[in-house]
Amino acid sequence: MIFVSRKGFTLIEALIALFIFGIITVTFYAVLSTGLLQIMESRNRLGAIAIANEKMEIVRNLDYDFIGTKKLNGDGSYSYGIPGGDIIEDESIAVNTRNFAVHSFVQYIDDAYDGKASGTTPIDVIPNDYKRVKIEVSWGNGGPEHTVMLVSSFVPKGVEVSSGGGTLSINVIDNAGSGVSQATVHITNSTVNPNIDTTTTTDSTGNLIFPGAKASGQDYRIQASKNGYYGVTTYAPYPGTTFNPTDIHASVVADAFNQKTIIMDKASDIFVATKDVFGAHLPNIDMHISGGRKLGETTDIVPKSVFSLEQDFNSGTDAKKSFTAESSGIYALTFLDLTRYQLLRLNTPDTEKNTFSVLDGAIKNIDATIIDKQNASGLIIVEDATSGTNVPVTGASVHLVNAGVGYDATILTDQYGQAYFPSVLPMLVAGTYDYTVTMSGYADKTGAITITNALTSENVVLTAL
Repeated sequence: MIFVSRKGFTLIEALIALFIFGIITVTFYAVLSTGLLQIMESRNRLGAIAIANEKMEIVRNLDYDFIGTKKLNGDGSYSYGIPGGDIIEDESIAVNTRNFAVHSFVQYIDDAYDGKASGTTPIDVIPNDYKRVKIEVSWGNGGPEHTVMLVSSFVPKGVEVSSGGGTLSINVIDNAGSGVSQATVHITNSTVNPNIDTTTTTDSTGNLIFPGAKASGQDYRIQASKNGYYGVTTYAPYPGTTFNPTDIHASVVADAFNQKTIIMDKASDIFVATKDVFGAHLPNIDMHISGGRKLGETTDIVPKSVFSLEQDFNSGTDAKKSFTAESSGIYALTFLDLTRYQLLRLNTPDTEKNTFSVLDGAIKNIDATIIDKQNASGLIIVEDATSGTNVPVTGASVHLVNAGVGYDATILTDQYGQAYFPSVLPMLVAGTYDYTVTMSGYADKTGAITITNALTSENVVLTAL
């Protein structure tokens, strides 16, 4: 009998081989994918550089007087930059199925060699010394890693000649007074001929300077924005705007250095939750929020502030509402239905119980504790009238008792002098309750409050000893 030996893979050996093959395949695929991405990015970058070089070469062939930007309007007319010229400010160019965004910016440069128009010695009476052209070509989602930029300077032939107008200097700063770099600034002016419409970014100090800006009184509209910041817009003075604005359009006086400062803070997020007095979420509450950046004041006999955020809202089925990318400042919450609800307090109390402050760049979580006036409850407000004006007394002990229904509770007043019953279960029932208010430095005060099937309020004035 002859035995034939047949050798093969065991199950374990096959699994090991399959595992090794999988590692090799995944590694190869990852390396291949990374390599292809790098090749594509290199191709995109080379394409962007070629477009930038081509655009700069076109500029080099322009007459000096025509080196400036323009933008096509919807009606077929053009708006111009400072200075205006024949260079299209924003274009989209397709190369090998890839779209590139091209942004061109031209500005006069006030060189320090012959003095500056800003007041140095000697003062330069002709600040438009030469022109600087910046061409940015971006692809994909943009950003520094997907953008190439070329910058070149162009000087006039012969002796420099004044372009007229004045110098407009724009400073974009934060609340601390530091310059906001790389903020996008959009400038328009439809009152000058030709119209002005140009967009660029601030330098490392948050500054932009435009020698040769046409003279115009409070007509230069400025919009400043940056990712992570609350954008700012200037307004025409009243009556061009329905209120008296805080940030008015910039002016340019001929042969003068004109400065405009824009304060732009980091954006903040506000999250409001509506809750009952026991801490449970209270859904579908209609409220109004007002506050943030002060835009100006109304023209009423008694002026009212106009804020960046004025909005009615509903807290929804989850009893929550978010307001993202808002400005810093003071905000107020009020009810749209004052007959049904009353605010007891916020979790971040301010001088007024319905207000809260938001710092720039902050995340603010607000819990609004709300009284439902249709529930049987008592609100005792303790005050001191020694100064002639009722002042809330904080930390006073309020003891409320009704032996007949077995209710006995003591609560300390909050910073608004409020003691709300019930703050914890059980609920109140209709009836007469006796209270005693005690506070160090004051005479005790006793009384009675009749609770109905709705909210009952009682003001208690203490007498100082």
